[in-house]
Amino acid sequence: MQDTFSLPKVELHAHIGGCIRPQTFMELAVEKGVDLDKVDFYNVTIETAFEFFKIMSSLVQDLKTLQKVVYQIIEDFSKQNCKYLELRSTPKSLKECSLREYIDALIEVFEQAEQDFDIRVRFLVSINR
Repeated sequence: MQDTFSLPKVELHAHIGGCIRPQTFMELAVEKGVDLDKVDFYNVTIETAFEFFKIMSSLVQDLKTLQKVVYQIIEDFSKQNCKYLELRSTPKSLKECSLREYIDALIEVFEQAEQDFDIRVRFLVSINR
């Protein structure tokens, strides 16, 4: 009998802002001087989850960081034997970056990760109206 870890999986709704590695999150927070004293990492609710998204937005302000974070997310899903991943995000204007460049940067990472790992990745674009 196979254990659940070894079974192939799909992920149909993963938020980039919610899948960052804890270590990367903390490294970026320290690097950017973000105060995390009021963040309760052990009692996450729907309200506090949105606070994480806000903090994440303040940590990822350039394409290089975005691509690093997304590549790590894909790698982590791959390590859990995920074969198909849909990542969602609202494109943002980052430092010296248009919305189109944001999307293109993600697609570039997806293509590289698909070559490096046994996983297919798609982007769900969220648009605030």
